[in-house]
Amino acid sequence: MVKNGYLTLIAFFISFITFSQITRPCTIYLKSGEVISGMRGTYGTEDFKYYKKVGDRFNKIDVQLLNSVTLVEESGTITTLRFLPVLGEKKIQVVEQLLTGKLELYQQIINGYNISYSEYYIRKKGQDKLTLLGHHNFRNKKKKPILYSFINDCPEIIDKIESGNLHLINDLNIIIATYNITCGLP
Repeated sequence: MVKNGYLTLIAFFISFITFSQITRPCTIYLKSGEVISGMRGTYGTEDFKYYKKVGDRFNKIDVQLLNSVTLVEESGTITTLRFLPVLGEKKIQVVEQLLTGKLELYQQIINGYNISYSEYYIRKKGQDKLTLLGHHNFRNKKKKPILYSFINDCPEIIDKIESGNLHLINDLNIIIATYNITCGLP
């Protein structure tokens, strides 16, 4: 009877450790130029935690020291996380890099109670801070001028948005990618 109790306790403890360390294989790129590879990691708002193998203690890196982190998803896709400041906010935000070019597009997935949504950020190449475009619902008329200020040198795209051929919510990736290919080339 005592033996079964110990086995149950050990099984519970092992499963607790396994599930408490929800991590993914990653490569860490520091602003100093150093690269840390062959790790598993997870992130919070103030630090990135990583370790070499299950059972090791986490090492922590302050997000202000990070340039980027690439995470390998279970499906094999690679997600690039950036740790960037946002206009009007004091804290650095952890964002997923979606597109690069003359315009860069980022998203942050917000998980709330019974709902999750994406907030989108944009910046021109070389700018230090991101600009918040808004969350997945761009119905707020104040958000359209923010996007237009970034693509104002490309009237063809603005015309397609105004005519309804491109939709701000569903086609944001297409809008930024088209801009980078057509109007964003040097």
